[in-house]
Amino acid sequence: HHAPFTWPLLLILPLLATLSTPAAAQLQPERLYYQVNRPVPMRVVVPERTTTARPEIVLFRREPGGDAETPDGIKATTVAKAAAADGRVDLAALFPILWTTREPAVLFAQLVIEGERIGPPVVIEPLVTPDDATTELAYRLETAVRNQDRAALLQILGLPAFQLDRLSQTAHVEPPRRRVYTGIRTFVDQHILFTTSFGEIEVRLRPDAAPRTVHHVRELVQGGFYTGIDVHRVVNDDGRGRPFIIQAGDPTGEGFGGPGSRIDFEKSTLPHDFGILSLARQLNDPDSGGSQFFICLSRQACAGLDGQYASFAETVRGGDVIEAMAAVAVDLADPSDPNSPYDRPIEPPVIESAVLIDAPPFGEGAPAATRQPVGNVER
Repeated sequence: HHAPFTWPLLLILPLLATLSTPAAAQLQPERLYYQVNRPVPMRVVVPERTTTARPEIVLFRREPGGDAETPDGIKATTVAKAAAADGRVDLAALFPILWTTREPAVLFAQLVIEGERIGPPVVIEPLVTPDDATTELAYRLETAVRNQDRAALLQILGLPAFQLDRLSQTAHVEPPRRRVYTGIRTFVDQHILFTTSFGEIEVRLRPDAAPRTVHHVRELVQGGFYTGIDVHRVVNDDGRGRPFIIQAGDPTGEGFGGPGSRIDFEKSTLPHDFGILSLARQLNDPDSGGSQFFICLSRQACAGLDGQYASFAETVRGGDVIEAMAAVAVDLADPSDPNSPYDRPIEPPVIESAVLIDAPPFGEGAPAATRQPVGNVER
């Protein structure tokens, strides 16, 4: 007698299980982009409960003067609330302010049922004409030439070399002549989880501080760019005994490579402190950000980077891993040049992978990491 023919059933059962599993309870955008003054369809997925309470959607805005400080330590303001229902909703109909506002800002749309925040929020990023960035030196020279101010031009050209260098490395941002609001970009709020040779680092993205930079980095992570990437630069002493940065993001490990594209400079509102991630760039070109980023090791050494580099995320787990990476032995950046800085790790830490994971409900995440003594970290 032959054994019963059961293997197709064994293959089908896992498939049936996945089909019967409900989608994660949350607010879900139907697409990435929505044009101005048009519907914004999204889907409300409520958890399977016995309650008959009607869900609502709450719009939050992060801002320093917010009326509520959430568990994650970030102040926020409630912008608006609206009742919703399981299924398809039009956010533009629920919240006309999305299109009528004269000051578009990044908002977070959170599903709430009986006071409980359900699932990660949806980030609502306004698409507006960006600022123009150049160097302070270029701005002053262009202004003098445009105004035909010969005295100002001669004064600039007569500055000492060290001052000219400083001006050529300082970003200058000007608003556009006309700022146009064309729509919104929406996506589920997510964290980045870095798996490294020293352990895991989880970071909270801050689209409220640098939305275009966050989108740029999210695309790199989604595409698997940060796979097997060395931490190629470690500066645990800025020359004054203050921990400075660790840097990664170049597939060659040399510090000059990138993703084959650039992003324009964005002036971030997120202060450079311990565990903050910020996009690296060429010193004399603000619009040269690519895939390289650095992680700050102290506020004392990094405060001067505020407004000059696009900080886009903060560490919420793995501060001890960052500290351990910062403690590795370093050698000359260029072995052939004895005057090059000592910032090249002898045995570089490795970012093995980086993936996006859903964030907790709005405001309910962990506070930003702070400096901790180096403990036992798995390598």
